[in-house]
Amino acid sequence: MKILCYGDSNTWGFDREHNCRIQQRWTKVLQSLCAKDEIIEAGLNGRTTTFDDPYNEHRNGRKTLPVLLKQHQPLDMLIIMLGTNDLKNVFHASEFAIAKGIRELIRTTRNPYLYEFDYKPPKILVVVPAPIHPDYKENESIMADFGDRGYEISLKLKDTYKDITDEYQCEYLNAGDFICAHNFDCVHISEESHIILAQKIKEKIEEIRIQEGL
Repeated sequence: MKILCYGDSNTWGFDREHNCRIQQRWTKVLQSLCAKDEIIEAGLNGRTTTFDDPYNEHRNGRKTLPVLLKQHQPLDMLIIMLGTNDLKNVFHASEFAIAKGIRELIRTTRNPYLYEFDYKPPKILVVVPAPIHPDYKENESIMADFGDRGYEISLKLKDTYKDITDEYQCEYLNAGDFICAHNFDCVHISEESHIILAQKIKEKIEEIRIQEGL
């Protein structure tokens, strides 16, 4: 299968503690676990679902997704893990608004006019990002960017995302069931969590492969 992994810094593999890119990020580990598949990394630091960041250009996920879908067609699967940056105070978005952002990415992906040569839209797996770490109040930067409201909403995304994936019949995986954000900056996940996430996504891919005969 050809799989596009679309996300933010937790897909790109940002390591805030060492200010570098994690080598054992989940997309790379997934490629090693799914050696016969083609795993395409499309993570961008600061990416949102549908919001234009006034301080960082080109972060709106809805605007860049069509280009990647056309560039890499035909695709068998799209994995979306976005929503953490939508929690920032600057956007003042509710859990419902962020889920609507995921809905727009699903709708964009399923637009048949994006694809050429009778290629079909890919299967979609939505991964709910791990919530903000509960020690966030000890980090001044995270408090300034996300605050109490961002933390509380991060805990609710698993439910609003599930509503959207049920409505649109997409695959669903809640990362918060098995990993959490690192307590160093309370937003990014550790290398160990990347490895665990890759294994869980691989298991989900295998389920889908069997269901769809891919």
